[in-house]
Amino acid sequence: MKTGQLGWVISAGLIGLIVTVGFQTNSDKVGFVDFKRAFDASKLKTTQEAALQVAADGRSAALKFANLNSTFTQDQLQQFEALVSKEPLAAADQAKLTQIEADVTASAKQFTTLSTKVNPTPADSATLNDLGNRYSLGQKAVPQLQSEFEQQIVNMHQVQQQDAEQKIRDAASEVAKKENYTIVFNDQGAVFGANDLTDETVKALDKKS
Repeated sequence: MKTGQLGWVISAGLIGLIVTVGFQTNSDKVGFVDFKRAFDASKLKTTQEAALQVAADGRSAALKFANLNSTFTQDQLQQFEALVSKEPLAAADQAKLTQIEADVTASAKQFTTLSTKVNPTPADSATLNDLGNRYSLGQKAVPQLQSEFEQQIVNMHQVQQQDAEQKIRDAASEVAKKENYTIVFNDQGAVFGANDLTDETVKALDKKS
C-alpha cells in the first residue's frame, strides 16, 4: 500500500486570510505565507509521512497474511480487522493480534494437510469441511479488507492535513504578532509577495514539533 500519491491540499476554509491583529489602518503591515512550502520544509512533514507509511505498511502486511492464510472464523476475522485498524496498537492488542495470526496459520496448515490426505477419516472430512468454509470466508473478505484499509489511509491523511494546516496557521499567527503584521494571507490569497513570512513560520512550526 503506497502513500506517495496522497498530495498536499489546502482546505477551502484556510484559503485567503490567515490572521488579523488589532485594528486595520491605512498603514497596515501585510504579509503572506506559502502553506505548501512551509509544510514541505517543516519537521512536521517528515513526522506525518513516517506515521502514514507505518500505517500503510502494517495494513499491507495484514492483507498479505489474510490472502495467504485465509482460514479465519467469523470472530477471528472481525477481531483481526479491528486490531489491524487500531492506532496506536497497545501491547495487549498486539499480543492478541499475534495469537490470532498464529491460530489462523495453524488452521491453514491443517487445511493443506487434510486436503492432500489419501484416506481421510470421517472426523478428518468434517474438519476439512469446516476449514473449507473458513477459507471461503477469508478469501471473500480480502477485497473488502483492502478497500477498507485503503480508505483508512486516505482518512488518516486528511486528518493529518487538517492538523498541519491548523499548526501552520497558528505558527503564522505567532510570527505575525511578534513582527507586528496586521494582516497575513496564505499564498493563494495574497495580491503581492513583498513580505514572505514562510521561513519564519517554518521556524515557529518546528519549535512546536
